Amino acid sequence: MKLKYYLRGAGIALIIISIIWMISSAFSTTSMSKAQIESEAKKLGMVYPEEKGTIADKMESEDDKNSEDDAAAQANATDNATGTDANATDVNATDANANGTDTNVDGALAETVEFTISRGETSSIISNHLQEQGIVDNAEAFDKFLTLSNDDNFLQPGTYTITKGSTFDEIANALMGK
Repeated sequence: MKLKYYLRGAGIALIIISIIWMISSAFSTTSMSKAQIESEAKKLGMVYPEEKGTIADKMESEDDKNSEDDAAAQANATDNATGTDANATDVNATDANANGTDTNVDGALAETVEFTISRGETSSIISNHLQEQGIVDNAEAFDKFLTLSNDDNFLQPGTYTITKGSTFDEIANALMGK
């Protein structure tokens, strides 16, 4: 008989707690102003249709902002070079010659590289491999470009011949089999 009263009391307590929670959540709504919503959305990559420029232009402007930091990092890497780094450069040069050359629009020799995408590789892994092979300068920027342009969903496994110095858009089109 006492158990019956305990269960009834527990049920009533749960109902009261639920009512108090619903009332408190109804009055504690936090709303953001339109300016706050827009600033948060821009941080996440929102672009207004009336804004001029393509995603590639926006990526290039971000790259320009970071180019000074990259130049300083490259200068430090050059200052700290050792004999083993020089040997690695010779190996890379040999690999580049093995990959082949092609002529670009100006008639100068443009280096081409064979690049392979394996099944299951994500855009960030592919971007890192592209940077390792010297096709792109900044893997993070290229991955962001792929994500913002939604090309990361259409990269196809296979082996591609890519010319060094190509734009992000040209590289993405090549990797999608276009």
